[in-house]
Amino acid sequence: MNYTLWNLPINLGNGKVKLSQSGLSVIVETDFGLTVQYDWKEYLVITMSGSFSGKVCGLCGNFNGKKEDDLVTPGSQMSSVVALGKSWRVPNAMDDAHCQDECSGQCDTCDNERFFHSLTARMFCSLLTHIMDGPLSDCNAIIDPKVFHEICLFDMCMGEGMKYFLCNSLQVYADACQRAGIKIHDWRHLAHCCE
Repeated sequence: MNYTLWNLPINLGNGKVKLSQSGLSVIVETDFGLTVQYDWKEYLVITMSGSFSGKVCGLCGNFNGKKEDDLVTPGSQMSSVVALGKSWRVPNAMDDAHCQDECSGQCDTCDNERFFHSLTARMFCSLLTHIMDGPLSDCNAIIDPKVFHEICLFDMCMGEGMKYFLCNSLQVYADACQRAGIKIHDWRHLAHCCE
């Protein structure tokens, strides 16, 4: 930060912003109720105090509890997540030429997934469900494991079946459970995920 190397935890502005580590993620907390969790690779969670309900807008929606109106820009409803992302892009930003909103040419997709690959992904991600119903089961009532199972299936499709995605999905779920105050049990041994 400001060309200086820092170690977590960090407390900035007399507690206005705090940075800490939870599992493999960095946690940024503000004094006004915003929390950002990032695993340094691909998983980002933003949470806000309920006092902001219906008072925000942007890429994360409007926080009014209705999923159907989250793809909104100031003034219009977007038809897709890609269109929403384009609408919030900062115009003429540096390095904008390196950014692409859509795939061109031969694009990977999971829509018409081959049967065998789909079966393999479902069998592989069923291990995720087995662990979430086992060592991580105390967390299921607090954090919905179905979302993480869907993420695993998508990542398996796009990542050509790499075990990396299963372990990452489990790590993120376990981390979210711990942050919610749930005691979790050893899941890495059962999933064959290294420490």
